[in-house]
Amino acid sequence: DGLSPAQLADDTRRTWKFQTQTDHTLSLKLTRDGAALAPVELLNARLEGEIDPANRSATFVLSGDAKVTAAEGAVLDFLSGHAAVTSLPADPNFTLRLNSDKAPVYQLSFTQAGTFPVRIEFQAGMLDRNGWNAFDFHVPAGAVVPVELVGVEKEVRFDAGYPVFPTARDDRHIGFLPAAGHCHFAWQAARDSEEGKLFFASEARIETRVGAGLMRQVSVIDLNILQGKLDGIDILLEGDGEILSVEGANLLAWSVNPADDDKRVLEIKSARPATGNEKITIRSQSALGEFPVEASPLRLTPQGAVRHSGYLQILSEGAVALEITKPTGLIQMAPGEPPAGVRQIFLYRFPSAQHSYAVGAKQILPEVTVSQTTFYKMTETDRVIAGSIELDISKAPLREWSMLIPENYSVVDISGASVADYILASEAQDGARPLKFLFKQPVGGRQLINFQLERNVAAAAGNWILPALQFPESKSVRGNIGVATVAGYRASPAQLENLSEIPQNLFPRTIEGLQQTFRQREASWSADILIEALPQSVQADVFHLYSLKEGIAYGSVLIDYAIIGSPVSEWRIGVPADIRNLAVESLNVQNWRKEDDEIIVTLHQPVLGEATLLLTFEQPMDPRNGLLRPGQVTPAGVQGERGYVQVVSPSQVRQEIAAASNGLVKMEASELPPELRPLSSAPSLAVYQYTSRPFDLQMNVQWFEPGDTVDQVIDFADLHSHVSSDGQVVTKANFYVKTRGR
Repeated sequence: DGLSPAQLADDTRRTWKFQTQTDHTLSLKLTRDGAALAPVELLNARLEGEIDPANRSATFVLSGDAKVTAAEGAVLDFLSGHAAVTSLPADPNFTLRLNSDKAPVYQLSFTQAGTFPVRIEFQAGMLDRNGWNAFDFHVPAGAVVPVELVGVEKEVRFDAGYPVFPTARDDRHIGFLPAAGHCHFAWQAARDSEEGKLFFASEARIETRVGAGLMRQVSVIDLNILQGKLDGIDILLEGDGEILSVEGANLLAWSVNPADDDKRVLEIKSARPATGNEKITIRSQSALGEFPVEASPLRLTPQGAVRHSGYLQILSEGAVALEITKPTGLIQMAPGEPPAGVRQIFLYRFPSAQHSYAVGAKQILPEVTVSQTTFYKMTETDRVIAGSIELDISKAPLREWSMLIPENYSVVDISGASVADYILASEAQDGARPLKFLFKQPVGGRQLINFQLERNVAAAAGNWILPALQFPESKSVRGNIGVATVAGYRASPAQLENLSEIPQNLFPRTIEGLQQTFRQREASWSADILIEALPQSVQADVFHLYSLKEGIAYGSVLIDYAIIGSPVSEWRIGVPADIRNLAVESLNVQNWRKEDDEIIVTLHQPVLGEATLLLTFEQPMDPRNGLLRPGQVTPAGVQGERGYVQVVSPSQVRQEIAAASNGLVKMEASELPPELRPLSSAPSLAVYQYTSRPFDLQMNVQWFEPGDTVDQVIDFADLHSHVSSDGQVVTKANFYVKTRGR
């Protein structure tokens, strides 16, 4: 897999050649040469041995699959040499016997063709060959027969001149039998070699991260000890910086000591003498001054190394731009994809310890584009500046941001998804105070901030110069400006600079009382708004309802106001002097009082548009004959009044219109507006409509004298008469009597 043939074998040249450029695998299938196969072969053979040095012997197990091709069976020479089978296998497929005709040899006899598993255990004696421990015996030949040995001492060496040469792997030794199946190998204890002079090479992987005010380094140094043992190492420190930590599996202690020429040496002591490979991780940092700055990172050079090389990676963190200056002895390489949070990455290779470089760093300032939607509103008691500011942050994240607000305004509310807090400066400069927003974390992209500022100034007519919000830390400013007023005032632009009027339906927000909208295209703008008080116009629709009972008239007056222009904060209503039990009902009523023939109703807040008020009262009358003058409840201060007067009575009365002005129109009760008819279910005595005041309506009302009724009356009588044969008559009478009051 992954190979392309470059040369194929033929009859004269039994050599194959392949070429590859990627990872590859090569599998070989070996068969015996010749046209005819052997009568019996041992396939998938494996030899495992456990050496017993005390008894100078070893126990071996040979396993595999015997493939018999001859139909009549075959014989396989299994074991010969300095070894003997310890137990006979009980297998019906073959028999094991010792043939001593010539040299003693163990043979396996098969009676039929097939493939049969074989596993036979035998002992081999350990031989002494001139101070070498050796084993010597023969087993069946095979293509590849691995030999696995356990029980061999660790510090031994095998003689490469023998057919089998095992090599150490974990806690055992692995070798392979030759094609002839001769298992012959020898070993002896390894002699202690004289320790030579220390030689080692080092390779460093250095990562330098440059951030705001700090340069951090992580140096991973791999030591390859070629000869000798390493008890410790001295590393020369060149440049400014401090060592934070030193880590290593064989580390005992470390310290930084002064050296010649104002240099320093990092002395590292090992817990035990080291051979082979060692790894040391050193963390350091250097302080940077104010940006822009150029600094030389701390350089670490192991002392005594025959060669020191490695790789150098420089990364920028946060809003920092890097430039590598004065590179000496460095080979620049192509870096990979920068990790998250890293803006720049540089990768170099240094082939020797003689290298140097400097890092130039400067701060990347964020660019902020402001899009505001701000509206200025005049209420009854305050001037309000509110809206939202959308920041578009690019190039670098932002931790805090400031704007300027008018000095005589206070902050009521600041909100935003990333806003943690805000700080308003106490001192003003040039009529403005800085308002600083603190974010929960460095932010970028689009951020939305909602704000509301207020100033305690009562609503009044005149010129209102809108105080503009200033954004000195922004690249550009655009947005929309709206002007809203409380009801009763009209706002119109007197003078505009860098603002253009737009239709109100294009304003991004819906604001109550919005009157003027503008588009802002420059950071600096001004607007002079003329505030005019609108003339007040109040119309009243009144429904007078009087319900007559003996000696008293119950009055209910429903007043519907329509206010145009400026709002109304109180109602004044004229009432007759003789009314009593007066009550005033409305949703917006704060309190009311009666002064002479007028009541004054104070409202919770000024009202504009529609308002409804209900008055109920009692007006005494003569119990027999009385004069009623309905419609005397009069709304004061209105520009127009119209309405209806209706008199009803649940009792039978005699009434007569004594006087009625020409402006009054007599109507039937069914001609009243539909919304007024359900207000009374009693019989109607008179209904009039009026369109203006003054008018005069008088009614003479007389109650009928009450009559007396009998105390009892027979409601139903049932008479039954029975005449007998002798002429007698019997009558049975049943009377149903009603008694008054029972």
